[in-house]
Amino acid sequence: MDNHLVALLSHSNFSVSVEAARIVVNLQDFDTSSSTLINLLPNIIQRLCDTKPKKQKVFCKAIVDYCENKSTSDEDVRFIIGQVINSTTTNSSSFKIVYGMKVNYSIRYNIALMAFQYGHWREVALPLLQIF
Repeated sequence: MDNHLVALLSHSNFSVSVEAARIVVNLQDFDTSSSTLINLLPNIIQRLCDTKPKKQKVFCKAIVDYCENKSTSDEDVRFIIGQVINSTTTNSSSFKIVYGMKVNYSIRYNIALMAFQYGHWREVALPLLQIF
């Protein structure tokens, strides 16, 4: 099954990749699928800005679900959010995934630092730091 998911996550059609990511996130055997997803997410994230806002929202929801899963490590959360922040522009709606995530304060702080590094201090870093 992993080979099929990898093929779908790597598909050239963004919609297919998004739906495959949603399947991986919703799988019961999350430990097995987690490593597959974490390795392929950067490729999907890089194509995020070139897609329609509706598909961006669907994909961002899958990212939030993945990050809020109890079996996802703090390091994986920082990695994924860092990829989103690094790959998106300041006018992207995908930044909304950072204000809605229910993660602990240390992760929020680290995300704010990453956002500041990549020049997104007003849209991401400032609101996250104001929460404290």
